[in-house]
Amino acid sequence: AEDLAIQKAEADAARERSDYLADHDILTGLPNRRAFMGRLKDYMATSGDDGVGLLFVDLDRFKDVNDTLGHDAGDALLLQVADALRAVLRDGDCVARLGGDEFAFLLKAPRAALRQAAQAVGHRIQESLQIPVATPDGTIQVGCTVGIALAPDDAGDVQELMTRADHMMYFGKKRGRNRVIQMSDIEPDDLAVLLQRAPV
Repeated sequence: AEDLAIQKAEADAARERSDYLADHDILTGLPNRRAFMGRLKDYMATSGDDGVGLLFVDLDRFKDVNDTLGHDAGDALLLQVADALRAVLRDGDCVARLGGDEFAFLLKAPRAALRQAAQAVGHRIQESLQIPVATPDGTIQVGCTVGIALAPDDAGDVQELMTRADHMMYFGKKRGRNRVIQMSDIEPDDLAVLLQRAPV
């Protein structure tokens, strides 16, 4: 009986570990893309009178850190980024690592206040990810570019919202990186061209 109890406890622990790994990024412990997509679908389905804000966060100069100091230093930087993003979380928010140096942040707010709330969170993220990394040849100043998309104002479904957030992040990179940008920041002609671009 004692052996059976031990075996059951080990099986339960293995199952819990498997469930955790299915929904979490191994390095940072943040929710992974799979878990984040599930949360995003839930947010979109239950938004009610609220709107949904999706922020794509892409690190600036992460490749420089990897190339100069190696992947261990890159991993250490990603752990620091994950901790900084957790510190920005408010009740009901969600942050995830989508892969590589790309993260996503999800929030809800009343529609009248959604754009302002998303912008404020975007700037908090930008400020928290100004990370100097020392190298033998000087300092690499890591930052981030944040692309914001809102539902239902910018998109009506999950895939369109993801595409719009990607478009905004891409446009921010093209404008010189280290900035927070959303559709209302872009001139109509530029926006028309951008929205024809296939998402990454």
